[in-house]
Amino acid sequence: MAVAGLPLAIARNSALVSVNPPNYHFEVDQQQGALFNEGQRQKIEQALRTRLADCRITMELGVPTSETPDQRRQRLAAEARYMAQQAIESDQAVRTLISQFNAVVLPDSIRPLKQQEK
Repeated sequence: MAVAGLPLAIARNSALVSVNPPNYHFEVDQQQGALFNEGQRQKIEQALRTRLADCRITMELGVPTSETPDQRRQRLAAEARYMAQQAIESDQAVRTLISQFNAVVLPDSIRPLKQQEK
């Protein structure tokens, strides 16, 4: 979507609740309440119209009942970090270094080789 700044932050923290073309209804995470206003909604709608020419969106503050794009990004990043940690902990070479040299793996130093999604 061709949107940036506050509208992008709001879009990333919104979940699609219902679709009845051309109407799309979103719930905006209430933690974004201070940022959300009608002008931001209009900018998001305008950006969506570059892909869905006749769309109309409604947005309201609430607790999204499904995962928002930002929540998904955070979940995927946490899963990738967990998998990287599991790979290090189960690596035989790392275990050998720990055993032979009394080495320590710093948990904060473990990062996935490749980010799944930005």
